[in-house]
Amino acid sequence: MEDIIVRTINLPLLVKGVTIPCNDGTYNIYINAAYSYDEQKEILNHELKHIKNFDFDNFEDIKFIEERAKNKYTVKVDF
Repeated sequence: MEDIIVRTINLPLLVKGVTIPCNDGTYNIYINAAYSYDEQKEILNHELKHIKNFDFDNFEDIKFIEERAKNKYTVKVDF
């Protein structure tokens, strides 16, 4: 995977996490600090799936993209 920077920050409660791709091929992942450690790991895993699936380079329906990220394999997350 490309270079990925993960930050835990305060976000609106309904926003669990967000990934922002950069022009240099890196990614910034922001995880909501309001969630428990285990939930943050699940959120990070979900965001990593979006990167692995190249979801930022396609124009598929967002419902399909999110469903695929929920159901695809698990990426090992240790932080």
